Amino acid sequence: PTNKHFKDMKKIIAAFGAAALLTAGFSSCNKGASSDATAEDKAFGDSTALILGEFAGAQANSQYLRMKEMQPEMAGKFNKASYLKGVQAVLNADTTDMAYFQGLSMGLQLVNPIIGINNDAKIPVNKDKVLAAFKTIFEADSISDMSAYYAQYQTMMTKVQQRMKEIQDAAKAEAP
Repeated sequence: PTNKHFKDMKKIIAAFGAAALLTAGFSSCNKGASSDATAEDKAFGDSTALILGEFAGAQANSQYLRMKEMQPEMAGKFNKASYLKGVQAVLNADTTDMAYFQGLSMGLQLVNPIIGINNDAKIPVNKDKVLAAFKTIFEADSISDMSAYYAQYQTMMTKVQQRMKEIQDAAKAEAP
């Protein structure tokens, strides 16, 4: 996989730390916005909502436009309506279950390297097996040294990267 896939794993590790911080933030969001807010507070909330939406929309569209420029084939398969449906599903979800949100975040971070390995390296990574391995470690009462898991991951990703290079080299050799 590319460096992006290594960055994805670092994000996965960082997600656990960030999850604890998010729990407090989302919990306070549920308690803080009451129906008895003043008109001034509601107007300020509406302004905040507008700015949050515009900023996130600008970021997402910037990434999409960059994808159109750099990866037109992928952009051609990208469905903005489906993207918006995903955003809406998260924003409309029950925010009282923070573990669910954290699980969604972890799942999204796990699927990126899986997709990359399946598509780029042509190695069939079974999502059910990833989930089973994840559950085994996640549900354990304790884990061994985290650095051992990371070293094992790095070794495997190096092998995947070598395999992907072999595939690319073979394709170049066959090209006219």
